[in-house]
Amino acid sequence: MITVTNYSRWISAAVVVIALGALFTYLDLPAGWLIAGMLGAASVALLSRRELTPPAKAMSAAQGVIGVVAVEPLTKLTPSDLVHFAGCAAFSVSVTLTLSVVLGLLLARLAKDLGAATANLSLIAGGASTISSMAKELGADERYVALSQYLRLTIVVLTMPVVLSALGTRDTAPELVAAHDHWSVVGLVAMAALIVAAGRGAKLIRLPAPFLLGPLVVTAALAVADPSLATLVSPTTVITDVAYVVIGWQAGGGFAVDVLRRFVRLIPLTLGFIALTIGSCFGVAVIVSHWAGVSLSDAYLATTPGGIYGVLAIANEVHSGPIVVTLQVLRLITMVVAAGMIPKLVGWLSQRRGRAGGAAVNSCSGRPVVPYLNPTVTSPAPASVAR
Repeated sequence: MITVTNYSRWISAAVVVIALGALFTYLDLPAGWLIAGMLGAASVALLSRRELTPPAKAMSAAQGVIGVVAVEPLTKLTPSDLVHFAGCAAFSVSVTLTLSVVLGLLLARLAKDLGAATANLSLIAGGASTISSMAKELGADERYVALSQYLRLTIVVLTMPVVLSALGTRDTAPELVAAHDHWSVVGLVAMAALIVAAGRGAKLIRLPAPFLLGPLVVTAALAVADPSLATLVSPTTVITDVAYVVIGWQAGGGFAVDVLRRFVRLIPLTLGFIALTIGSCFGVAVIVSHWAGVSLSDAYLATTPGGIYGVLAIANEVHSGPIVVTLQVLRLITMVVAAGMIPKLVGWLSQRRGRAGGAAVNSCSGRPVVPYLNPTVTSPAPASVAR
């Protein structure tokens, strides 16, 4: 039930978002409306001590819009481009996944009350919303996983305009699917139908981030078949900006005081590992830039750890090349698939370590050994983290 208090929170957030969005637009800040949505929702959530997240349907619609506008770089890909990007894609995804696992194991050692599953899932670089939603069923504390994932997403998105300004971005006009200022009832209806149908279809086949990848794939197919069809379903600038606000709102609205208070003791350690993750991915970006022959700004957008909705939105704003959406989509799928396997892998490793350690000690003293990591790879009860 929506109360007067809830209405006042939403109205307050909307006023802050509009003011910040207008300011950032005046300053020509890339994806200014996305950052405005993030800051506006976060400020109200923190002041009211309650989360302020958008409705699920609004989030799905926003993801669909981002999926449609993200198609434009993909239409420029040729078979030779795919071959050219295949090597650096495999490299960046495998290195990022390895870094996520290694850093997760290190975090589990330093924060022993988190548990191996929670530590590892919290540092997987990609698919923040999907990873957070599946954390509980994988034996992790979903609250800490969500906090760590969205905190990293927020830092990545907020720092991206500064980083891109330092690296330099290209400023070429998009050629096919892009936001425009011409309203068309037929186009809007077609876009809405595409997002709903493609999103639900992708959900049925269990595709990760279905309302992003479903519309993206279908729009790409339309663009190949007939570019005018892809142009027809492209959103207006206003709709794109609203989608950016919803994406940013979803990330910022989760930072309520009571959520942060539960893990305040772990915040410095969490921030340290987020910095390590971002720094490592920047190193990967340097290699990818030389390997693929693309600008460092495009390579950074392609390899930045997580926040695919925000990254694709910003990539569309600065007219990045196809490597960004290609590597981001491949990594999202890889990370989501790996998320279901990592707890089992860590459990298997801990069992082997436990058996090896037990055999070594038993041969000397006959006393049993308890392995460091819990063989079941389950996190402790949530209360143990809060204490």
